[in-house]
Amino acid sequence: MKSKRDHSIGRYWDECANVVTGCTPVSRGCDNCWAKKMAARGLPMLRGKGNAKVPFETVLCHEERLDKIRNAKPGTIMPVTFLGDLFHEDVPAKFIHDVYEAMQDNEKAIFLVLTKRPARMRDFLCEIFSIEMSVIEYGNFCFPDNIWWGVSIEDQDSYNKRMSTLMHCCCEQKFVSFEPLIEAIDFNEVDAYGAVINTKYLEYSTSFGETVFNYLKWVIAGAETKAGKRPADNNWFRSLRDQCKENNVPFYLKQLTDGSRVLDAKTHSEMPKGVEA
Repeated sequence: MKSKRDHSIGRYWDECANVVTGCTPVSRGCDNCWAKKMAARGLPMLRGKGNAKVPFETVLCHEERLDKIRNAKPGTIMPVTFLGDLFHEDVPAKFIHDVYEAMQDNEKAIFLVLTKRPARMRDFLCEIFSIEMSVIEYGNFCFPDNIWWGVSIEDQDSYNKRMSTLMHCCCEQKFVSFEPLIEAIDFNEVDAYGAVINTKYLEYSTSFGETVFNYLKWVIAGAETKAGKRPADNNWFRSLRDQCKENNVPFYLKQLTDGSRVLDAKTHSEMPKGVEA
């Protein structure tokens, strides 16, 4: 398959399924929502049945787009949606299961599930784990390694809440998208066990020197670049890059505030281990 990725513009995926469209704000990262602006312009992918234009706050589940997941070619990197959130409270549990089964059945493509609502993702993964373990006579159940589970983080508050929850998810393929990054983050405020640490009073945790980065398979980062953008300090990305390098985590920098991908005379387009660039 010829890849549709274009690292010159920070495109690390091939095609997006967009099985869920529409969303509601949950944190500061939603303030300049790109998808909401696309909905206002009438983007066809955000329309409902009969090509009807609907408010972005109306969450739609597009069952017909599950075929994109089922038919994705080997080696494809396919985000489940960039125009909504699979774990939004308005998405029926059955539809989440249908999406999971479609991804599970196509083991030769790679699927990215990115959410700002990791508590529901954690609960879903626990449910799947319990169901699978109940029918296994010997051994243990592992989630398919072609399905990657991630959270979107923009500031310290979202880091503490979402990274903590991600660390409690019973899956190995974890990734994080720090986009849009709008604030410096103290990465020590969440330890490898998912505990939130008050670094003003505690200089260490009980995780024996491990950090959350020991359990991440990939880190993506980017700044806002459009009108009304909140400028990101390049030092925030340097700190993130250095944490990744220290812990051998692939680091992908989508863009800085000026739209450039060059940080310290270098572009960072590292892909997860085993994934072709």
